[in-house]
Amino acid sequence: MASSSFKPEQARAPAGLPLPTPAVTKEIWNSPYSNDSFPVYAENIDAGHDASPSTAMLSEVSSRLKITIVGGSIPERCGDKLYNTCCVFGTDGRLKAKHRKIHLFDIDIPGKVTFTESEILTAGETPTIVDTGLMLS
Repeated sequence: MASSSFKPEQARAPAGLPLPTPAVTKEIWNSPYSNDSFPVYAENIDAGHDASPSTAMLSEVSSRLKITIVGGSIPERCGDKLYNTCCVFGTDGRLKAKHRKIHLFDIDIPGKVTFTESEILTAGETPTIVDTGLMLS
């Protein structure tokens, strides 16, 4: 598992700066986006902070800044399977939801590009609904 040099205690916002809520990160933000990298950077989210430094950091930042964070996604290891998983943390730093990507990205344009997430990742099974406090109209 790769590690980050980011320290959660570095999370702070300049006085008067409005914070986004929810804050959203990108898909696979803790790893290069490649099938070769997913197993190297995969974290066991359910095993807790030591086994998932990426989600531990999101949890602490959301708590320190009192914001909801939609954590894009990271490669998740669960047993012998890998998932593309998004975690949502509430303003108290607690995990509100965990979503495993259902529709994996597979593309094959002959002579141009071929990329198949399904070669290494397992598809999630259910949609996820979470109350972030955000209202859209």
